[in-house]
This record gives sequence, structure tokens and C-alpha cells, in this order.
Amino acid sequence: MESVTAPQKKCLSAHLWALSGCERRGVGSPLCTIMVYPTHMPLSKQVRRSVTLPAQIDKQIETIARTRRLSGNRVLLELLELGLAARRQKEKEFFEVAERFRNSNDPEEVKQLGDELGRFVFGE
Repeated sequence: MESVTAPQKKCLSAHLWALSGCERRGVGSPLCTIMVYPTHMPLSKQVRRSVTLPAQIDKQIETIARTRRLSGNRVLLELLELGLAARRQKEKEFFEVAERFRNSNDPEEVKQLGDELGRFVFGE
């Protein structure tokens, strides 16, 4: 992070400066923390959604949240991310099997790969 002089700090974070009492304590005070957010920091857009969950799933989420000392929202987000990653992995495996199926010349391997593709599509 760049070095910022005291007058620049005051200009960059005037509202924080006034709220934190840095003027009274002085710039060098250990109790004075200045937060500067550069303009090049990426901000990800967040979307708020309302989801209705079955009581049993909500109970499991709250149990995980308590155990891991996280919020229920954080647990939901992690579970969604894991589910999406698992789905992408399954799709990748499906396309790899489909490619092997198309390129195979051995009738026995074609049958085995066809069965495997059927399990992907219709479940086990």
C-alpha cells in the first residue's frame, strides 16, 4: 500500500476521521485507524434472494452454523458453492465419457461407456 501523508489521510477519509476522533488524538496515535479504499478495488455485486426451506433442512443449516460458529447465511452460501462446484465436475466427467464413447472403436468399451452415459443421464 502506498504511503499517505497526514493531510492526505484527512482528505481521503474525512468522515471516518471525524467519527473516530483522530483529530483529537493526533495522526500518530495508536488509537487512530484510517481506512483507505483505493478506487481500483473490485466490488462484487450481491443479490438478495428469499428462499423457503423445509424445516428439516433449516434445522441442519442452523446446526452446522452453530457448530462452525458461522451465520446461517454463510453456511447456505458455502453449501451452494459446493453444490455448484460438484455440478460442474459432474458435467465435466459426463463430457469426458461422451468424448471417449464417440472415439471408441472397441464394441465392449462402447457398451460399457454407453451404460455409464445412461447412468449419468437417468441416474443409477
